[in-house]
Amino acid sequence: MATAQKTRRELVREIEALQARLAEAEETLDAIRNGEVDALVISRAAVDQVFTLKGADHPYRVLIETINEGAVTLMAAGTILYSNHRFAELVATPLEQTIGATFQRFVAPADRPAFEALLEQGHQDRSSGEIVLQTRAGKHVSTRLSMRALELDALHGVCMVVTDISQQKRIVEALHRSNADLEQFAYIASHDLQEPLRMVTSYVQLLQHRYQGQLDAKADMFIGYAVDGAARMQTLIQDLLAYSRVGHANEAFAPTDCACVLEQVQANLAAMIADAHATITAGPLPTVPADAGQLVQLFQNLIINGLKYRGESPPRMHVSAERQNGMWRIAVKDNGEGIPRPEHRRIFEHRWRQQQRWRQHRGRIQRRSLSSQICQRSERCLVQVRF
Repeated sequence: MATAQKTRRELVREIEALQARLAEAEETLDAIRNGEVDALVISRAAVDQVFTLKGADHPYRVLIETINEGAVTLMAAGTILYSNHRFAELVATPLEQTIGATFQRFVAPADRPAFEALLEQGHQDRSSGEIVLQTRAGKHVSTRLSMRALELDALHGVCMVVTDISQQKRIVEALHRSNADLEQFAYIASHDLQEPLRMVTSYVQLLQHRYQGQLDAKADMFIGYAVDGAARMQTLIQDLLAYSRVGHANEAFAPTDCACVLEQVQANLAAMIADAHATITAGPLPTVPADAGQLVQLFQNLIINGLKYRGESPPRMHVSAERQNGMWRIAVKDNGEGIPRPEHRRIFEHRWRQQQRWRQHRGRIQRRSLSSQICQRSERCLVQVRF
């Protein structure tokens, strides 16, 4: 009886042990189904074996590890919980040394305040901005960070994509240098060409004054062509000089009242406005940071276009302003003849300028080119003009 009773107890214990193992297995399976398990460790007599699980999220993990962008998960204070191999390459640090480090360690000292601001904003919802990273060797890497808040169980952090924009920066800097060189060349060439052209123009006009009517009709026609060509070339060089001077302006931006600028322009053009019987109206205009002299030139160019290229009825112009995406959108509209809409995009093309319509609208287009150059110097003001 004792032996049978003992065997029964052992069986009960074995059944209880099996039930416990079954419950543990069911719990593990539930965790696997819910995506809570990344790997299983199987204990064997010789050594433990690790088996990774390939679930539905496995392709996404492979994607994160192979994309050409850095991927990082940060805790609230900036501690790196996860980073992919691409981020480790960007900061020239072994992957295992990036995990657990603070992201601020890899940010150039000058950009750390900006990074802290981006991180704080990223915790709220999302943020993005350009930040310079610094490798252990001190090399700087220009990047764009895109952050978004991440809430997983007790984890409150951000996930971040790090894009290397060093090549883009180098291209932009090369373009800036090239543009600066072209502006300098245009300035020097247009300035130095004025004197010899002035001499040519003077002697051609002298020929016209002394000999017009004394030679045959063809000679008079040829002299007229020469005088007209010299005058047009002089105008072109003066326009080029004015255009290149915009890029060399050294005046610092200061708060400039656009309403006062418009009043000054109307005073400057009072005779032209009266002769054309023009009406110029304006809505409320803002005060913007600008070079006051160039802003006067900008408004004056646009209004002269409206006065010169008008239809049969007296010119009517209206200047308005509207706040738009942190900038002031200033519109200058008139009732002039305009340039046909299909040709709007072509007015600055070289081949189109060789055609007759370029000669018809040359003054207007040159003034708008100059106006466009002035606008590019302004950072907070967008001027819209009517063709």
